[in-house]
Amino acid sequence: MVSDNPTLNACLDVANDFETALNSLGDTSQWPADHALRQRCAEFRYAARDLAEQKGLNQFAIAFIGPKNAGKTTLLSLLLRSKTIKEQLASGEGIRGTTEKIQWISSEPISDLDRRVEESVHIVPSDVAKLGCDYTLIDVPGANEAHPLRAAAAARALRTAHLKVLVAEARTIEDASLLDYLQDADGATILPVINQIRPGTEDQDISGFLDRLQSAIPNSRLLSPLRVPDFQLAGQTESAVDAAEALQRRLRDVVRAEHLDELLEPQLLRMKTRFQDEMHGELSKALPATAEAAQELQHIERHLAVDALECLLGADDRDRAVIAGLRQQLRGLFQQRSPVLFFPWRAFVGLANLLHGALEKVPLLLVGSLPSLVGSAMTAVKNVTQGREFNESRSEGLRKHAELLVKESLHPRVDHLEAAIRSDLRSPQQADYDSLEVEFEGLERLQSRSSELFQEVLDAQAPSRVATWITGLIGLAIFWSIFIWPFISLYKDYFNAVNDFVSKPVDHTIFPKDSFSIIGTSFLLAVFPMLLWLVLVLSWVASRARAIACLRRLRHGHQAIIEDLNAKSILRVRARHPRLQACLKLFSKRT
Repeated sequence: MVSDNPTLNACLDVANDFETALNSLGDTSQWPADHALRQRCAEFRYAARDLAEQKGLNQFAIAFIGPKNAGKTTLLSLLLRSKTIKEQLASGEGIRGTTEKIQWISSEPISDLDRRVEESVHIVPSDVAKLGCDYTLIDVPGANEAHPLRAAAAARALRTAHLKVLVAEARTIEDASLLDYLQDADGATILPVINQIRPGTEDQDISGFLDRLQSAIPNSRLLSPLRVPDFQLAGQTESAVDAAEALQRRLRDVVRAEHLDELLEPQLLRMKTRFQDEMHGELSKALPATAEAAQELQHIERHLAVDALECLLGADDRDRAVIAGLRQQLRGLFQQRSPVLFFPWRAFVGLANLLHGALEKVPLLLVGSLPSLVGSAMTAVKNVTQGREFNESRSEGLRKHAELLVKESLHPRVDHLEAAIRSDLRSPQQADYDSLEVEFEGLERLQSRSSELFQEVLDAQAPSRVATWITGLIGLAIFWSIFIWPFISLYKDYFNAVNDFVSKPVDHTIFPKDSFSIIGTSFLLAVFPMLLWLVLVLSWVASRARAIACLRRLRHGHQAIIEDLNAKSILRVRARHPRLQACLKLFSKRT
């Protein structure tokens, strides 16, 4: 069904979108160009339906087009078996042999005929030569017709038929007007017929004509040309029979190989493109200031995403926050790479990460200073919060900051566009910034690749696992080389006490009662040198130089990712504003 034709629906949507966009500009009733543009939209809708519906026919339609007196009707008659039907068609030279209207020769009823330029000739299937299916023939007035009515019929005929048989007389193939006439048939399937070939006609002349024809309608599919000699020179009967057989053979090949909808779709698509280009040109003339502002915005829109992201990733005012976050991530990665068995080294690495910025208070904290306890706790909470914010910034912060930056950058340009619309339409409309919304496309891909890059850079810049093990083993050696001796002494006393208890159950006083103070003192004595080593190690792990190196690699990597996504047209900004969207629709060459 025609209503299910997606290409036709796309054509109708384009015309509707243009009119909707015009309505979005405001009150255009007093604008001189308004009526003409809306009339052009209506004509395009009619033309698209006309091409897609083919007068309600379910048959294969073949139109014979070309200049006046090129022999179109004579060639069409070669497919007719009924003498009565042949006599109804105008053929021959002079005015009596000129086709004045589009003649639909079909066994099916023809709907929606314009009686001024069209007429129907009813036949039965046996009245025409067999091509493998039922078909309709269309006889068309000459392309170079001076009479307005017949010229209009010839132009309209370019929207008819699944196959167009272009008949050109060999003596007039140099006429450039034929190429201009065929512009509206661009995208169609065309069978060129070089008619009335006489001795002296060079093959290179025909080849040149075909080359010019293909250049004039580059989206059309030109079939191999059919050459027909001049019947008057070659013998009417014999030449007519040969031409009829050749024409029928070529048409049978097309019928067998092609689907009806597939023959019409390219011409519909090309018709849509031509309509868009024409409307763009007319609107640019009718709304010059608006067109200039919209085209500037359209150009900027292509680069807004890249510019905003590059600005964010390269902003110097964010360096301190980013470097702090990177240093925290480096310390966290160092902790993850430290084996769990490295007790208490790994525990103190985690505690140091929480208390980063408060390590100078740790000695006071360990001896029970309440202000140091409160300050260290607050610092730990702050570090946890900053770490969470940094991780959120990696995922959603980029989008929020980028959209805000783009929105701020668009405000003055929307103001300029509004002023241009008021100038062209002489309208008192005012800018409405509250309705301006910005949406990034492709940020999910960017953020996914950014996370991969982030982890890759951290893995590359952080100390290796070997270095992590070595520093951890040194820290363990410092701690246990001091803390182990009281334990050895306590365990020795313990086993002696057990031995005495077994041998002398009455005496229980041999085991020392101040063992916990000994352990606590030993722990503090062991922790202090290990903490000093830990401070040195973490200063090396999360040094500013290392964080800056990470930042540089991240910026370089993000730049490459952004350029790649932009080259693939994945990264784009969509600005949503009533009149901005309307103008981008109106002044885009391809909507």
